[in-house]
Amino acid sequence: MAPITHGYRRIPVLQIRNDVYCDTQAILDELERRYPEPSLYPARRGSSKPDYALYDITSQWVQQTLFRASWSQMPWDPTPNEMKASPLAATFGDQSFVSDRNAISKASPAKMRQLKPLLQDQFISGLDTIEAQLRPLQHEKEFGFFLETATPSMVDINVYFNMWYLIMTRAVPEIITMEAYPGILTWFKRMQGFIKSQKHRELDAVPITPEQALEVARQATAAGETTPAIRADRGIHLIHPAERLKVGDWVAVSPNDYMKDPMQGRIVGLSTRQIAIQPESLVQYPDVRVTIHFPRHGYFVKPVLKASL
Repeated sequence: MAPITHGYRRIPVLQIRNDVYCDTQAILDELERRYPEPSLYPARRGSSKPDYALYDITSQWVQQTLFRASWSQMPWDPTPNEMKASPLAATFGDQSFVSDRNAISKASPAKMRQLKPLLQDQFISGLDTIEAQLRPLQHEKEFGFFLETATPSMVDINVYFNMWYLIMTRAVPEIITMEAYPGILTWFKRMQGFIKSQKHRELDAVPITPEQALEVARQATAAGETTPAIRADRGIHLIHPAERLKVGDWVAVSPNDYMKDPMQGRIVGLSTRQIAIQPESLVQYPDVRVTIHFPRHGYFVKPVLKASL
């Protein structure tokens, strides 16, 4: 991903032509902008308007607190029997994957194995929080998604990918059982059914190579395509009066928790919710210019001198 993301190593990443969206929040925001129906912020039962703050706050808890506890429970350094039971579990035994994650997070499989029992109580606490929300919705026919909506919201998506990894790798089968968590598992099947129902009958995702992704960005650069303007978010500030940055500034953007390698570039879009930067083209790819989008929440943005680039 290096020629496209300029050092950003987290997943997922969304590339649209020569625009790159980093972090789940930035990706979902852009998908919502492009495809507002069905919304990722559906109205809840008894309401005619979305509760944006509730969606955002809940999603941040899932992405940070729940994700960290869940990640500790993955089958790091799986045994042959664990890999046989779940092909996905074999990923955590793949040396190239493990080495890459270790270099980023400084957490070896041995260390993760040691942490697993220590963080298990936090993980179970998180599961109980989710179960308390979902158990009353087990038999719901119309508003059966996480925040009592008729269709999945961004919260459902964030919770689902945590549960998907745990369930599909069979990481903790003794913990996530129908007896202990009927609400979670009923909701999980509901999500699987919804996802299956949304798949296009004729079109499907087509894997492409890194070279093909680079060529898409190259063609967009040659065509002079520009980044969509950042708009005011939900009627609040586009730029707060106390904002210290402005379009045109050179900055370094980095996550404020882990994988802190900075991405440097000139600000081309700015709001209280997101920032877009345009890095210098890489020497080996002078005909590729990308714009990289990040959420403001969870990222440091530091001014830098252009000469340092």
